[in-house]
Amino acid sequence: LDALHALSVVASLPDYCRPIIAEESAAFLSAKALRHPLVEEHNKSGDCVPNDVQLGAGPKLGSDASRVKLVLGPNLGGKSTYCRAAAVCIVLAQIGSSVPATECRLAVFDGVLTRMGVRDDPLRGQSTFLLEMRQTAALLNEATPRTLCIADEVGRGTSSYDGFAIAKAALRHMVAVQRCPSFFITHYTALADLLDDFSASELSAMHMGFVETGDGGVAFLYRAEPGVASHSYGMNVARLAGMPADLVEAAAAVAQEHRLRAFGGEAVLKAAV
Repeated sequence: LDALHALSVVASLPDYCRPIIAEESAAFLSAKALRHPLVEEHNKSGDCVPNDVQLGAGPKLGSDASRVKLVLGPNLGGKSTYCRAAAVCIVLAQIGSSVPATECRLAVFDGVLTRMGVRDDPLRGQSTFLLEMRQTAALLNEATPRTLCIADEVGRGTSSYDGFAIAKAALRHMVAVQRCPSFFITHYTALADLLDDFSASELSAMHMGFVETGDGGVAFLYRAEPGVASHSYGMNVARLAGMPADLVEAAAAVAQEHRLRAFGGEAVLKAAV
């Protein structure tokens, strides 16, 4: 009774809607003005930015819909929150709840698998990267075409070249073999090369919007936009964290040198900037 009452309370919240569950052969999610309910709850000032989500191969999806989204953009820009909001929306819809969006249509999903965040487990002799790879393996081995997959920064726990190679192979597998609705969050902008290997309905790129402030900083818009972001602006985060200014300046010079030296300026080490 308490659970049913809680669902009725949620249904009365402003800008929540009753989702439409479609009987389709392929899983998809189409939501307008979607928000993460916890972010919205903790930002009473009203600055929670809503975003549209078009993921999967459902009918009547917009031209920007694709089965797999390559999610790029600045550190702290809202990439993970955007993807988590989609996952929460699916869970809420399939337990019979209203969802934090103005419109929502979806087909039934059989689960949500994620590789997001990890720490080492020294008592079991497991490094951070080993745990990251185990999470990734579980996602790649267990997902079905009706599973929502969220892979966040696959390959970050090892060298740039090994990490990039693993991330590229994993992304290709998710698009070509698993064929399930997925978000692939990364700072390896060179992964966008795979866009040439697949149709726009199979793989597309998006990023979280931002504006350069002119002083080396970045203003976050928290708005999902189509296309590839050229940088991740890690130096901006280093400044925000309070690292010494001369150190950040020296690091920026090294990053620029690597970009110009490797792959004709299209360095894998764009992930560091």
